[in-house]
Amino acid sequence: MKILVVAVCVFTIGMTEVQYQHPEEWDLWKTEHGKSYESQREELERHLVWLSNREYINAHNKNSHIFGYTLAMNHLGDITDSEYEGMLNYRSMQGMDHGNYTKVFDASHYSGDLPDTVDWRTKNAVNDIKKPGTMRA
Repeated sequence: MKILVVAVCVFTIGMTEVQYQHPEEWDLWKTEHGKSYESQREELERHLVWLSNREYINAHNKNSHIFGYTLAMNHLGDITDSEYEGMLNYRSMQGMDHGNYTKVFDASHYSGDLPDTVDWRTKNAVNDIKKPGTMRA
């Protein structure tokens, strides 16, 4: 009899419709970024990650006056930090010789006037920001 009760409970749980938080926003985000999942379980797991990232973004943006910038949800909203690091081929710096690479710029070795600041963007010395996860080392 206990086996029958357990089987009915498992079947009932399996047939239960999952209720997502912020379903309209979730569906819009999935559509905008072409997201689909192989199972209801995977979608629920991704939704929970998305909710956590959404909460982080909202908390940050409430204090954006402190940071000077805001965050927004992007195509990476359903992945964890560790998954993101894996996408970037992130390797831990632990155990590496970090040394002391701090150097103070000594302008006395140079003649002529040096500017107080340099905007390297205007000199085309830096590239535009790339979409994360598209480059491999």
